[in-house]
Amino acid sequence: MKLKLSCLLLSALMIMFCFASCAEKDKADVMNKIGQEASEGAVTLSMYLMSEAPVSDEQELAMETAVNAITEKEFKVHLDLKYFTADEYYNVLEADLKKMTEFYSGEGIGKKEENPVYTDEDGLPVTYYPPIEEFDVDIFYFGGYDKYVKYSEAGYLKDISTEVDGSAKALKAVINTNLLNQVKALNGKYDMIPTNRAIGEYTYLLLNKKVLQETQYAAGDITSLVDEDCQDLLSLVDDIFGDEYVPLKSYTNELDLIDVEYFGVDANGMMTDDFSLIAGTYDNSWAYGAAGSYPEMSHLLNTKDCGRLSAQEQIKVLKGYEFNGYLGDEADADKPFAVGYIKGGAEVVEKYGDDYEIVPVQMPKLETADVYEHVMAISEKTNSVKQSAEIITHLNTNEEFRNLILYGIEKENYIWVDAIGEDGNPVIDEDGNVYKVVSRITDDPEKLYVMDKNKTGNVIYAYPAVGENPLASDYALAQNQDLQLDYTLGFNLYNASFAKLGDLDLTALKAVTVASASFYQKIVDAKTEDALNAVLDEIKAYVDGEDVKAVLDMPGMEEAPETDAPAEDGGEDTPVEEEKDYTSVAAYYDEWLTAKALKVVEAE
Repeated sequence: MKLKLSCLLLSALMIMFCFASCAEKDKADVMNKIGQEASEGAVTLSMYLMSEAPVSDEQELAMETAVNAITEKEFKVHLDLKYFTADEYYNVLEADLKKMTEFYSGEGIGKKEENPVYTDEDGLPVTYYPPIEEFDVDIFYFGGYDKYVKYSEAGYLKDISTEVDGSAKALKAVINTNLLNQVKALNGKYDMIPTNRAIGEYTYLLLNKKVLQETQYAAGDITSLVDEDCQDLLSLVDDIFGDEYVPLKSYTNELDLIDVEYFGVDANGMMTDDFSLIAGTYDNSWAYGAAGSYPEMSHLLNTKDCGRLSAQEQIKVLKGYEFNGYLGDEADADKPFAVGYIKGGAEVVEKYGDDYEIVPVQMPKLETADVYEHVMAISEKTNSVKQSAEIITHLNTNEEFRNLILYGIEKENYIWVDAIGEDGNPVIDEDGNVYKVVSRITDDPEKLYVMDKNKTGNVIYAYPAVGENPLASDYALAQNQDLQLDYTLGFNLYNASFAKLGDLDLTALKAVTVASASFYQKIVDAKTEDALNAVLDEIKAYVDGEDVKAVLDMPGMEEAPETDAPAEDGGEDTPVEEEKDYTSVAAYYDEWLTAKALKVVEAE
C-alpha cells in the first residue's frame, strides 16, 4: 500500500514538473516571438562625422547610448557613430566607401553572418539590431564641390529624391527653399542634403543720421559707395565737418567693387570670389534665370556699365577717397564716421541702427560653392535608405537631437551660462531675462566633445555658444529671406568633363588668377593717383597679352586654305570657312549660357 502511494506521489510530481517545464518553454517561446516581432525593420546604421578634436572611446560610447535612446525608439535604428578629425576624416571615409562598394557589389556577397537573439539575460524580449561591417557607411558628412564630383562619379551617393518628396519632406519646411532647390537644379536629383545656415552676407552703407540732417541729404539719395551723391557727401564732410567726423570708415579692408562678377580659379581649378582680371558686371534688377540676365565675360578694364560705374571707374573713385584722406588716420580713431562701409549679417542693423541709416548695397547671394560647402549624404550601399533619410531629417528638424550631436550631453560635455555682450554686460531679452548660451566643458580629455555647427546638421536649430549672438538664428532666418541667386549659379570650371559640356584647359586662367592677385596688391599699395594710373597701365598691357586672350578666345569661323573648295568659274579657289575647336574658358562659359537658355542664339 505504501509502495502504491509512493508511486502515485512520484507520478504526480513528474506530471507537475512536466507542466512547469512546458509552461517555461511556452513562456520562452512567447518572449522570443515578441522580441522577433519587435525586431522587424530594425537596422544598424553608421554615421561618419568630422570632429574638431579627438573623441575618446569613452565619450563615443556615451554619445551612442544617448543617441540610440532616441533613434531606437523613434526609428528602430541603432546608430554606430564614427568620429574622425579633419586630418584623417576623408582618408578613412573614402577608404571605407570603396571597401563597402566592393564588398556589396556581388549577389549574395556581403551578408554578415548573424545569430539573432531576441531576449535578454532575464528572458525578456528585446529588439535585435543586426551587426554591420566595420567599413559600412550609411550617413556621412562631406564638404566641397570637388568632393561631390568625386563621390558622384564613383557611385557613392544615393539618390533620395523619392524620400525628400515623401517620407523626408519635412526637410523642405526647415531648409532654405533656394538652397535645397538648387541641389536638384544643379545635380538633377537630391543626392545630398545641404546644411541649413545663413548664406552669403550683406554689403551695407552706414549713413550717420546727424550728418544727413546737417548736410540736407536723405538716405534714399545714396545707393552705393561710388555714386555721385556719396562722392559729394564725402567731399562736403571733409571740407566742412572734418574736425568732427571721419568722412569714411571701411570695415572690409578690401577694394569693394559693386556688381562685379569675378572669374578666377585656384590651383585645383575651383572657382573663387577673389579679385580677377577676368570679370563681368551685372545689374541687380535682372531676373534670375531670364534670358540675357548674365554678366558678359571680359577683362576688368573692358567691363560694361550695368547701372553702376564700370569696374575701372570704381577703382579710381575708391582709391580717390584714400588719396583725398577721407579714411582718416590714427589721430582720428576716436571720431565718429559720416559714412561707413561694412559686410555682415542681419545683426548689423541692430548694432548700428540707432545712429546710422542702414542702406543695403548688395543682398546676400547664393553661389555655386554655397550649395556644396557643407552637406550630409547617404551612401549608395546603405542598409536602409528610408531610415537613413529619417535620421538626416531628424537631425535637421529636431532641436534636441540636433544639439545632442553638436554639443554632446548636458552637464557632461557642456553647461548653460549667461550670455555676455561686447560691452561686458549680460544680454537681456525683451522681458528682462538674461539669455543663456552653451559653454563647453573642456578640462577632461576623456569627455572632450567639440563639433562644428556646419558639419552636424541644421545650424538654425543650434543652441548659441559662448561668444555667439544669442539671436544668431533669428538673424540667419531674416538674412535668408533676402537671399538672391547668383546670376552664374551652376557655372563651374572644376572637372569640366563632369559637366558634360566639353573639355577645358585652365592653364591660362590659372596664370591670370595669379597675376590678378599681384595686380590687386599693387592697386592697394598705390599711394597717389599717378601710381594708380601706372598700375592700370600695367594691367592694360597685361590684358592685351597672350594669357588673357587665351581665356577670352571665343568660338568663331576661320579660313582654312588647306580645305579650299575649287572655284566654280575657274578663278582662284574660295576659302571654306571651318569651325575651330575652341577650349577657352569664355567658349565654355558661352556654351553653358546657351545650354541654360540664358544666352539667346539668334537664328541665321
